[in-house]
Amino acid sequence: MCMLFQCPSQQQKSLQTAETGLVGTQTQAANFGLNTAEQNLPSAFAALQQPLNYYGTLASGNPSAISQLLAPDVSNISSQYTQAQKATNEFAARGGGSTAANEENQFQEASQVAGLFTGARQTGVQGLTSIAQLLGQLSLGALGGGTSAATGASNTAASTVGQLQTQQQLQQQTEASVGQGLGTIIALLVGA
Repeated sequence: MCMLFQCPSQQQKSLQTAETGLVGTQTQAANFGLNTAEQNLPSAFAALQQPLNYYGTLASGNPSAISQLLAPDVSNISSQYTQAQKATNEFAARGGGSTAANEENQFQEASQVAGLFTGARQTGVQGLTSIAQLLGQLSLGALGGGTSAATGASNTAASTVGQLQTQQQLQQQTEASVGQGLGTIIALLVGA
């Protein structure tokens, strides 16, 4: 049973109910964000594993591993120049012009293949750096979403507690003033 002046007002009860609901909603949002991150991050990391392996091999500097990794690209380049040589042999006039064109094609092919290997290590390091940044952003994004919702719930709860404490202090001051007033009236009545 409420004592004189100590029952929470309807406004206080409504404020408490609304803020309790808000804290609950924000807590659910934080849990949802964290649960979603827990479910999706492993898939994102798995999807990045193949490029991570590719760039890691390039960055390793291991010539045989890089040769094996770049073999499909080397094959494509060789195939293009083989087709060009066939076309030159078939359609160009015999003589010095076609011989020079074939030699130029061989030189360009060797240059393109060498270019693959020359820039391989730098490409690998750049690729690894990009993937590392992406993984960091994914992790921070997941953490930030859950943390911001949890912080909102915590701030709302702290605000509610602060408002209730302020209201209680005001109520106590009012009760003390009323008590002093009643005491003064009683003293005047008794003294009279």
